[in-house]
Amino acid sequence: VRSYGWPTLEAAPDGRVFEEHTIVNANASDLAKIHDHLQRGELVQAEALCREAMRRNPFDAAMVDLLGVIARGRGDSLAAIAHFKNAVALAPTMGLYRCHLALALKADGRRDEARAAFEGALAADPALLETAYNYALFLKETGETAAAIAMGRRAIEIDPNFAAAHNNLGTA
Repeated sequence: VRSYGWPTLEAAPDGRVFEEHTIVNANASDLAKIHDHLQRGELVQAEALCREAMRRNPFDAAMVDLLGVIARGRGDSLAAIAHFKNAVALAPTMGLYRCHLALALKADGRRDEARAAFEGALAADPALLETAYNYALFLKETGETAAAIAMGRRAIEIDPNFAAAHNNLGTA
C-alpha cells in the first residue's frame, strides 16, 4: 500500500477545497488489477476500476494519475493533463506524477510547460529513471545536445543496465 499526503488548501479533483488532510492509500489490489488491464490495452475496464476506487477515496493520487495515463491512451491530451495536474496537487512530492504531466504537456506541444514539469519532477525525485530518460529525450528533441547528454548520463547513473538510455546517449 502506497501512502500520499493531501496538500493543505489544494483543490480536490471535483474542485472542492479542504483545509486539513489525511493520508491517502492506494489499494495495492486495485493498482494491480488496473495495471493488468492497462497492459492488455483494456482502457475501459481500467478506467472503470479507477473510478470505482475514486468513489471510495476521491483523494487517491495514484488513481488520479492512472486516469491521466488512461486518458493519454485514449488520445485525450486535455483530460490527461488535467488528471496529471490533479495528481501533482494531491501528491506534490511524487516525481512520477510530475513526469507524466511533463510527457502529456510535451505531447500537446506545450514545451515550456513540459520543461517546467520535468524540472519539477527532477526536484521531487532526483533518482527517478523515467524522468531522467524522458527529459534527456526532450532535451535532444529541442536541440539542447549538451544538456541531453548530461541528462542521458544521469539516467545511466541511476540504472547502468537501462539499455535505452545507452542507446539514446549514443545518438545524442
